Amino acid sequence: TVSSVKIRQRAMDWRLLLFFCFTGGILAAKPLLRPPHPSIDKFENESTVISCYTSETQETLIWTAPNKSLIPHNVGRIHFEKRGSSSILLFDHIQYNDRGQYTCTSESKETAFVKLNVIKTSQFINTPKEHRVKEYQSTLIRCEVDVEPKPQMSWKKDDHFVDVSGTNYVMEPKGLKILNATRNDTGVYTCRAIQGSSDSSYIQSIDITLKVQHKPEWKTQTTDPVIAYGYIGGETNLTCEAVAQPEANYTW
Repeated sequence: TVSSVKIRQRAMDWRLLLFFCFTGGILAAKPLLRPPHPSIDKFENESTVISCYTSETQETLIWTAPNKSLIPHNVGRIHFEKRGSSSILLFDHIQYNDRGQYTCTSESKETAFVKLNVIKTSQFINTPKEHRVKEYQSTLIRCEVDVEPKPQMSWKKDDHFVDVSGTNYVMEPKGLKILNATRNDTGVYTCRAIQGSSDSSYIQSIDITLKVQHKPEWKTQTTDPVIAYGYIGGETNLTCEAVAQPEANYTW
């Protein structure tokens, strides 16, 4: 019985020795993240910071990128900075290729992980900034984006939201359809693409000028003859003015 106690005591001594050798006599503290989320969503060209900290103020914390390379200290578009017991990972103008899992590692080899999800921002394609249609014809003002998933689209005309629930305007996947366009539909239309993430949103917009083509009409409507007076040896101005799209040419 005595010998068995000694054997157990020796085994315990070896475990204590190994514990003191590898930890310095204290339990290794696991790094923690702030914000404390396993993944974050960010849009391209945004900037963000992730803080990694530990209760052991003397421990050095380092960061590694998704490709296992070390994140540089204090330099570069992506770098980390030491602030007290924290290691701050900074992203400036996030790019799509920055996505992936980043690892914060302490001297005692304890780790914390965070996954960066990068959302591509919408870019307009096949979207002319000027559009023309003949009066009383229907037309489609094109506005397309090259990002997936497709963002929520909305339209404004002269800074007022377009009512797509009526009979004049119809929302379509490739743009805004105008039925039986009239001169009242002339104006500046704003196409907006709205993207959302877990904690933010991104709005991209483009202005499109719509011109409704119509035949010339006299600006002053009258059935009476227009009389102009002049003086011998003097000058007078004869005005002939019409409204048209495109602008009218005049002959005398």
